[in-house]
Amino acid sequence: MIGANGAGKSTTLKTISGLGPIASGEIYFEGKRIDRLLPQQIVKIGISHVPEGRRLFPSMTVMDNLEMGAFLRNNKRDIKNDLERASNISLF
Repeated sequence: MIGANGAGKSTTLKTISGLGPIASGEIYFEGKRIDRLLPQQIVKIGISHVPEGRRLFPSMTVMDNLEMGAFLRNNKRDIKNDLERASNISLF
């Protein structure tokens, strides 16, 4: 999402993530209404809000932060595969 400072980007993302109140209307994801769900329920259906770098866990390693992202997942094999795939990504 791109926009000027104060345009409502963070507010929109927080509202979609269930972290802020919805002013009006409804929010749907894959045909299911989600604006009445709790934030943890929204995460379970596949939506997550990743804050800017300064709001992550700075005292933790990158791998620790990635593992936190898998907190609600149950399939250990899939988690391991995803973490291995992420560790092999080169940004340069």
